[in-house]
Formats: sequence, C-alpha cells, structure tokens
Amino acid sequence: MPNLDVRNDRAFRNMVATLDRQAPAERGPALGDVGIAPRTAGTYLDRGILFLGRGDFSTAIMDFTDSIRLNPTSAAYFQRGYAHARKGDYVQAIADYTQAITRSQ
Repeated sequence: MPNLDVRNDRAFRNMVATLDRQAPAERGPALGDVGIAPRTAGTYLDRGILFLGRGDFSTAIMDFTDSIRLNPTSAAYFQRGYAHARKGDYVQAIADYTQAITRSQ
C-alpha cells in the first residue's frame, strides 16, 4: 500500500480532539469562515479531513477539490473519493479512487 501524504498520526488526532472539546468562543471564527480560508493544498486537505470527520461531506469535498486544484496529490483524490462514497456518489468516488491509484504509482 502506498504511503499517502495525509496527516493521520497521534498528534493530529489529539489536535482534532482538543479543538472539539473547546467552547465555540475559544475557537474564534468557524472553520468555514471566508476570512480564514486556507492558502495551501495541505491546509485545505487537513480542513477537509476535519469536515469529513464531522460528517459534513459536501464541505469536505469542496476543500479536497481546492487542495487538488493547488497540488493534485493521491491523498487529496483518495479523501475526496471517500467523501463522495459517504454521500452515495459511487461513480465520482470510483473516478477519484482511480486518480489516487494512478498518482501513487
């Protein structure tokens, strides 16, 4: 199995858990707020993973698409494919999984 460029280690999971425990006032602007839009492919990918974990598949797909636009990695295609599959759009999921496999070779 190829090593995908996705931050899914213990430190990342701890960071997500900490953010989820914070009160909304401590968080500042919402993740989807236009004023704090990500600027790198990796940031879009990380934020998309957060939305995916929260079950907000449409927003996750938008972030993964922006990540792909900036840097088309197999990880971004894989995550977007997974989000499409969770929404029930299996045709698009297969297309994204195919791109992920192609780019990882």
